[in-house]
Amino acid sequence: MDRKNFLSIDSETFFSILKGEDKKYFIKVPDRFFEECIVLENLEIIDLVYNSSEDKPIIVGFPIIFKNVVFKNDVYFQNIIFNNSLTVESAHFESNFNIGNGTKIEKLLLKGGIYEGYVKMSDGEINVFNLQGFPEFKKPIKIVGGIVKTLTINCNSILQIELQNSEEFLFKTNPKVKKVLFQNFFNKESTFIYNCSNNLENLAFEGFVNEGKMLFKNSSKFQFKENKKQVFSTSKSILGNITFINFGLSRFNLQFEDSNFELIKFESDNFPNIDDIRTQKNNKNENHYENLLLQLKKFYTNKGDFYRAFKTEEELLLFQINKFELDNKEDLKNIYSRMRVLYEQNGDSIKALEYKAKELSTYRKILKREKGKFGEKVNLCLNHYSSYYGNYWGQALLITLVLTFLLFSIYCFCAGFKFGRDYKLFCNLVSHSFEFLNPIRKVDTLKDKHPNIEISSTMRILDYLSRVVISYFAYQTYQASRKFGKKTT
Repeated sequence: MDRKNFLSIDSETFFSILKGEDKKYFIKVPDRFFEECIVLENLEIIDLVYNSSEDKPIIVGFPIIFKNVVFKNDVYFQNIIFNNSLTVESAHFESNFNIGNGTKIEKLLLKGGIYEGYVKMSDGEINVFNLQGFPEFKKPIKIVGGIVKTLTINCNSILQIELQNSEEFLFKTNPKVKKVLFQNFFNKESTFIYNCSNNLENLAFEGFVNEGKMLFKNSSKFQFKENKKQVFSTSKSILGNITFINFGLSRFNLQFEDSNFELIKFESDNFPNIDDIRTQKNNKNENHYENLLLQLKKFYTNKGDFYRAFKTEEELLLFQINKFELDNKEDLKNIYSRMRVLYEQNGDSIKALEYKAKELSTYRKILKREKGKFGEKVNLCLNHYSSYYGNYWGQALLITLVLTFLLFSIYCFCAGFKFGRDYKLFCNLVSHSFEFLNPIRKVDTLKDKHPNIEISSTMRILDYLSRVVISYFAYQTYQASRKFGKKTT
C-alpha cells in the first residue's frame, strides 16, 4: 500500500467527523445509489481511540467507509452507535481493532486488508458482522463479550475465530454469536477454527464449496443448554473436509437442501438424531429429504456406526413406502422386499415377517392386473385370506373351524339329515364334526353311530375334498402359530 500521498488525521479529527462537525468527508457514493456516506480514503489515522465518559453516546446515522486506510495504533470504539453500516475495505491495521462497551453497529463489513493485531469484541452489539474478500488476519478474531446476531463469512482467508469469555478477566456479558453463516464462496485452502461456548443458535452453509480444511470445536467450560432449538442448515453446498470436536451438533436440528456432507468428520460429536431429522421432512422438498437420508446412510456406514446406518435406512425406506404407496405398486413391492432383507440382516424376524407379508400382498395386487399365472394367483389368495402369509394364526384357526363345520354340515345333508328340533341328535352330530379335522379318518365314521346311513358317491367325494381343504388350513394355522419360533430366510 503506497502511503506517499496519505493524509494523517488524529483521533480528535475523526470523531469530530462522526459528530458531523467536519463535512469535508461527506460524499454521495455512486455504488450506493448516490447515498450520502462518510468516506475516509487514502488516510493514515493515528490513535483512533474513543473512550467517552459522557452518558450520551455518539450516534452516527450515515454509512461510514474506510478505504485504503492505515491505522497506526490501537483502534478502540466505546459508546458509539452506528445506525448504518461501517465498511473497512483494503485497510491496514498495524495494531489491534477493539469494539467495547456501549458500541452498537448495524453492519460491520471487513473486506480484504491486513490485520496485524487482534480483531476483538469485548462488549457491545453487532447486528451483522461480515468478512469478505481476502483479508489477512495475523492473529485470531476474538469475541469475548457482547452479542453478534449474524457472523457472515464469504472470504478466502486463514481464519481462527474464538468465541469464549476470557479466563483472565470475565466481562459483564458472556459472548454470544447467534448465527454463523458461510455464504456464496469457494473455500480453497483456508483453515477455520471456531472455539465456542453454548450460545450458537444457527450454523448455516449457503452456496458454499469447501476444498480446504475447517475445524469447529468447543473448548469452553460452558455446557450446552437442554431443549435449546439450535439449527444446522446447509443449502446447495459441498461441505467437504470439516471436523467437529465436542461441538454438540447432535443437539441441533438439521435443515437440508441439495448438499453434500459425506466427508464430514466427528470427534466426541455426532450428527443430529434421526428423530430430529424426521421432523424436517414435512416442510422440505421430498427429493431433498430422500437425498439427505441416502447421504446419512453412507456416512454412518463409512464411519462404522451400523446402528445409525440401519435406523437411517429404515427411515429412508419408510419414507419411500409413503411416496410410492398410492402410485407405483412395483416399486412398493421392491421397497417392502428391501425392508424384509434389512430386518433379517438386523436379526428382527418379527418385522421381517411383517414386511414379507406386505411384499406378497402387494405382489398379489400386481398379479390381479396381469393375465395368466393362475396358480400363483390362487396360492397368494389362499395365503392372504388364511393366515395373512403366516402372520395371524387366529385368523387361520377361525377359518379352519368355520370350514370344518360348513363341510360337515353339507356332508350331513347329503346323508339325509335335515334341520329339526331333535336337540340330542344335533349335539351328537356336532360331536362328530371334529372328526373332520383328522385327515386320516375312516370314510364311514358317521355310519358307525348311524347304521342306516348309506355312503353315497357324493358323500365320498365331499369327504376326500374336505380332507384336502381342512388339512391345508390346519397346516396354515400350525405354521402361523410358530411365528415366534421359526427362522426367516
